Amino acid sequence: MAGQDDVAHYRTDSDRAADFIGATGDPQVVRDAWETRRAETAFTDAYVWDADDLGSVGSGGDVLCEVLLHMVDDP
Repeated sequence: MAGQDDVAHYRTDSDRAADFIGATGDPQVVRDAWETRRAETAFTDAYVWDADDLGSVGSGGDVLCEVLLHMVDDP
């Protein structure tokens, strides 16, 4: 919705499953994953907070309220 490129943090075009395959219990890998999650969550929280209203339309045509409903309704 923000018009930014989707970032694949833990995979590449040549290894689409690397986000699962590369998962380990290594403390540094876990710390890095949590830091990435915190940064992504902070960005999305700010995006929603700064939106004019829930009817805001993102760069791809998605409507904010529909995206948020999908997030909480789709298990």
